[in-house]
Amino acid sequence: LTASSTSQVHDLYRASSQISARFSSHNYKTYSFIKLRGTFRENNKQKDPV
Repeated sequence: LTASSTSQVHDLYRASSQISARFSSHNYKTYSFIKLRGTFRENNKQKDPV
């Protein structure tokens, strides 16, 4: 990934985790953090199709 793409992914991860933290239920917070982290780790090795 280029520097700008990496920055955009990092910003997306941070924004998503902040939204997850707003859930009032502990169960929803925990589930969303686990899913978010897992999804980003699964897609970590993807490349831009250029």
